[in-house]
Amino acid sequence: MLATLLILSQLANPPAALPEAVQKDIDYAGEMCHALGEIFKFSPKFIEQADFNQDGQPDYVLDARGFECGRQTKNLFHNAAGQPLYLYLSGDDGWKKSFNAYVYEFRIKQVYGEAPQFDVWVRGEVGYQTNFVRYQWNGEEMAVMEQKMNAEIPKQLWKNFD
Repeated sequence: MLATLLILSQLANPPAALPEAVQKDIDYAGEMCHALGEIFKFSPKFIEQADFNQDGQPDYVLDARGFECGRQTKNLFHNAAGQPLYLYLSGDDGWKKSFNAYVYEFRIKQVYGEAPQFDVWVRGEVGYQTNFVRYQWNGEEMAVMEQKMNAEIPKQLWKNFD
């Protein structure tokens, strides 16, 4: 009886399908991994949603820290500039990738009455400096709203470091 209820509750709340553009990048990462003879794994907890362009459709952030490829994980998906991060915005013709960069860290910041802010910490031009960039929807695109050179990543966001 309990098992039947558990199965029914899972069927009543099936996981939402990802947009084709998001799934395509996950599949491509898997193909690269399989080509190296490794087993590819991906954790869905590394996909975040927010309505950046305020069109009523979810937009997606895909964090490549969720990609795992055995011994090849670091070689494929990480480098000195961080990990790949992708932002897909919804539109009339589906979801399109509007951000694609290696980042050290990111956050989605909700501000009451405004479009969500998309904050990223990226490698600076010199040495190991970190630059901060804030993007926000301006009615037409994700535009740079703020930049800081040589910025620290707030410790509470350190997902990359143990």
